[in-house]
Amino acid sequence: MLALPGSGGPVPLLHPAIVPDNGRVLVPGTDGFLRFVTRDGTQERAAVAIGSAVTGPPAVGAGAIWLARQDGQLSKRSLVNGDVIPLTDCASTGGAALLGPPTVFADRVIAASSGQEILVARASGSCAPSVLGTSITTPAVIDTSGAVVVATGSVLRRFTVSTSSALVDAWTGLAVSAGGTVSKPLALDAENGVWSTAASGLVYRTTSAGVSGQISSAPSIGSQGSIILADGSVVVADEAGRVRRIARSGQEIPWTESVGLVGSPRAPLALRGTATATLLVPTSSGRLYAISEDTGQIVWETNLSPQGLQPANVWTQEGAATSTAYLSGDNGSLYAVIVDGTLDTTAPWPKVFHDPQNTSNAATPFR
Repeated sequence: MLALPGSGGPVPLLHPAIVPDNGRVLVPGTDGFLRFVTRDGTQERAAVAIGSAVTGPPAVGAGAIWLARQDGQLSKRSLVNGDVIPLTDCASTGGAALLGPPTVFADRVIAASSGQEILVARASGSCAPSVLGTSITTPAVIDTSGAVVVATGSVLRRFTVSTSSALVDAWTGLAVSAGGTVSKPLALDAENGVWSTAASGLVYRTTSAGVSGQISSAPSIGSQGSIILADGSVVVADEAGRVRRIARSGQEIPWTESVGLVGSPRAPLALRGTATATLLVPTSSGRLYAISEDTGQIVWETNLSPQGLQPANVWTQEGAATSTAYLSGDNGSLYAVIVDGTLDTTAPWPKVFHDPQNTSNAATPFR
């Protein structure tokens, strides 16, 4: 455990990002500061001011650290020293909060605002806004074809990005029903199907062709986002202390519900590489669970924090059979837990925001 106080004492920490080349952990807090932590558990330097509170975790890519800010500004920071790198007018109109994390796409970064805009920034510093005409309710995700998907309340929108950074409607203006307001992160499967959880708790899948259908009959109220396993099934947690595994139509899966967790579970993370593939599930009670992917049973559990934990992130030394899972706590502490296995790279979307860099891009290589 490493306590990471802010300027006024301990503050809740958000989901971290990991720099794949050296395992450095980037941890933002609700106080608007970014912490740099080495993999041996030391804080490299004093917390760096972001300039505003952030609305989600950092994303790493296109040569920088990217943060979505509450004041509507997209912030770009150096991977080397955390200094601010200027962007050209990269802010939402009227200061509507951006939805984090930003999404990394080659040399571009996509940031959706809680207003009606999607910002497309380039690593060179330019920025182009596109106005959708309706409020956006989720961070953007990018599928393997390079298409951008967001939720706008109870519908999904899908766009391609032109060479001039303009958005082109990929569903010819058709708003695809997502079954009620969607505000939690989206997930993408191997066929670029978009998985969304409505405010009602029902889970939907929308194909890349724009055909949407309800997958679950039982609601997952309070879901913090879903992940997609290698067989195409989705794993989603809800505030009732359940982790549910939901099959696509006609698919058989080994279990449908894991119970007995203390607190509301956060979005799981899938590990593979040992005899038993496991799902790492932190909870609002500060406990961390490993759940068998084969049976849905609890393999082990530990109490890390007196307060809630954010979803886990994971880093693996090249060639190692174990990994370090990092979990941010609401008590201002960062926890590191050695776990068997590595991130399940056979799964198309094994953790919230897709990969350890939080790129939210289905085509990003797992590193």
